[in-house]
Amino acid sequence: MTNKSRNISIGIDPGTKNGAIAIVDDNLNIIYLAKAPYISVEVKSRKVKPKLNKETGKYETAYRKRTWTDFRNLREIFLPFINDNIIFTTEKVLPSAEHEKSVNPFVFGHSLGVFQGQYSLLNPIAFYEPIPAVWKKEMKVTADKNSSIELAEELFNCNLKDYLPKRARVKDSNMAEALLLAFYGMRMYYKENNLKEVK
Repeated sequence: MTNKSRNISIGIDPGTKNGAIAIVDDNLNIIYLAKAPYISVEVKSRKVKPKLNKETGKYETAYRKRTWTDFRNLREIFLPFINDNIIFTTEKVLPSAEHEKSVNPFVFGHSLGVFQGQYSLLNPIAFYEPIPAVWKKEMKVTADKNSSIELAEELFNCNLKDYLPKRARVKDSNMAEALLLAFYGMRMYYKENNLKEVK
């Protein structure tokens, strides 16, 4: 153990528009929970079919947009915690035919890389990168997203809708899984170092 102030656990459910970040302490208080920040930019070298501007009645040149995880905003989220003992857990998602149908694997890989790149900023005392089958087995949740939502709300005594915009109609399973990954990382670290069990 170091002489830093407190132990916190960061859980990352990677993804560009669907990623989520959870930061919790060892008393299972939620310090930060939100969708991961992202930015969209127009790629000037990739024109698409001109779009009609309804206000002017003219067709305007349109460009294809690219979306990336926002590195600068991530840094601002994590900076307040660099003097803490950080346990850092990101889900390792392996390529699959089903995954590739739902998201461009290169875009997803970029997002995962941006999250992993935070390691050098955070200098964690422990880093975990479990595949879904491993951490879900440890946490006793299934592939059904509702099981992750129910367990996260039970463990952290929260309502996930409280962390979403008012217009959100359903609870967010990515945020639930980020919380569970933070819990998983804390549990693994405490087990390995014979510290008090995180239940």
